[in-house]
Amino acid sequence: MSSPATRSVGAPRRSKDRAGASAGCVLVIDDSPDLGRLIRKTLKKARYRAIHAKDGETGLKLARSLRPDLIVLDIGLPGMDGFAVLSAIRAMGRIPVIVLTGSTAEADCVVGLKLGADDFLIKPVSMQVLAARVEAILRRVPSRAPDPGSRERRGSLRLDSRSHELIVHGKALLLAPKEFHILRLLLEAHGRVVNRRELLLEVWGYDKDLGMDTRMVDQYMSRIRRKLKSEGRRIVTVPTLGYKIRL
Repeated sequence: MSSPATRSVGAPRRSKDRAGASAGCVLVIDDSPDLGRLIRKTLKKARYRAIHAKDGETGLKLARSLRPDLIVLDIGLPGMDGFAVLSAIRAMGRIPVIVLTGSTAEADCVVGLKLGADDFLIKPVSMQVLAARVEAILRRVPSRAPDPGSRERRGSLRLDSRSHELIVHGKALLLAPKEFHILRLLLEAHGRVVNRRELLLEVWGYDKDLGMDTRMVDQYMSRIRRKLKSEGRRIVTVPTLGYKIRL
């Protein structure tokens, strides 16, 4: 079975010089091989490097490792749906996302935009329009997602991914690796909800065949709250969805 990635993980990112060989890296997450192939061909003509993932889990892994300049995301994915994927992408940082959908329902558009989509296109999609939207978004969003080794600060909390330390009111707090990872995802979401399934995928490498229970996330969240003591109240449970951190 061939890999959904069409280039190596170490391939170069978008060049600041538009005269260079590549205008940027675009990740396409769509379960249709034909549409994925057509989008890749279109973007290649426009000098973009394009990678195609056929499901949400694979797409998120590639987004996390490659940090593309932009993501084209189908909402109607098998398994982990596109809305969950979009929310997980937003937890990673500021990567522009164009959402594709076969539905004309206004509610889908509203949900997608509220979750942080930068644009919304209804299938069948004009390849010329899609390429133009990609170019327009990348032109106005020159900066990429933040360096995963950067420092995240929210009030009295400071998370340093380089030293792997959490500082609370000036004092270093010891967290287990998975606890640190969970808290980092919440902080990087900037107040947006991170659902339990996203956390399973990001922290534990969730696969539906492993039968992992989302209650594991709740147990870890309880541990983190206890360690944070009074600051733990800033981690808010959103019923039926997941967690967010109060800014």
